[in-house]
Amino acid sequence: MSYVGFYKRRRAILEHLESGRIGLLDLGVHDFLCQRANPMVDNGSALPPGVWFGSARSICALCPREADERTVRRSLQHLEELGWVKRWLIPGKHGNYPILVARLMVANSAGSEFQINAEATTDWKQPKLEPAASCPRAVRRAASIREQRSEKGEESFAFAGKYLRLTGPQLQAFREGFPGLDVEATIRKADAWCVANPERAPRTRHARFVNSWLRRERPAASGNNPASSQSPLLVGDADPRGQVSPEGEKLYEKFSQGGAP
Repeated sequence: MSYVGFYKRRRAILEHLESGRIGLLDLGVHDFLCQRANPMVDNGSALPPGVWFGSARSICALCPREADERTVRRSLQHLEELGWVKRWLIPGKHGNYPILVARLMVANSAGSEFQINAEATTDWKQPKLEPAASCPRAVRRAASIREQRSEKGEESFAFAGKYLRLTGPQLQAFREGFPGLDVEATIRKADAWCVANPERAPRTRHARFVNSWLRRERPAASGNNPASSQSPLLVGDADPRGQVSPEGEKLYEKFSQGGAP
């Protein structure tokens, strides 16, 4: 069977994983259900959007490596207790049954997106859909983010690269702190370096990373005279141009002859 395309998944699920609310197995089972459920509305499928027919046994059959039916069954029960899935079990039978994935994003042929409202769904054949932009959960989340930024006095990002993000006040502070430097061009260069070296790119504290980058670029923008930098390089400090400044060489000679600093 060929699998193509992708589905949206909120990174905030990692908060539940780190807090211990769910485990790695729960995360894997939920991800499996999200990818197995019907992602389209009115696409001619026998399954309604957001629904998959399965069970712990079928999950283990489709995922034979390190899969235990009893453990998967407990994981499904835990996910239902959390409200992440909704199941319609058939009493007295252990075969496949309808599983609805809560808050799964589905779309129609026109590209409009909807979110599954499992809590309001009583019949798995007719799941309740809400336009993604008007989902109460999404609206509350967006309002919460705006409120937090307002309380902190933060603005929207004035610079948003592949890795680096800077707010308006941060960018203005860098312009004032490095008047002889093309701050925007230098930040774009730093972001390009992060693209080429993703394992060394900062995950947080972007402003501190950019500040260090700008400080290294400042001597090069001051001219060819190394002495024009505001502070001399000490022993062992490498000049960004690959040379040691005259001040550094004098200090090195003084230390090597046993002199005091």
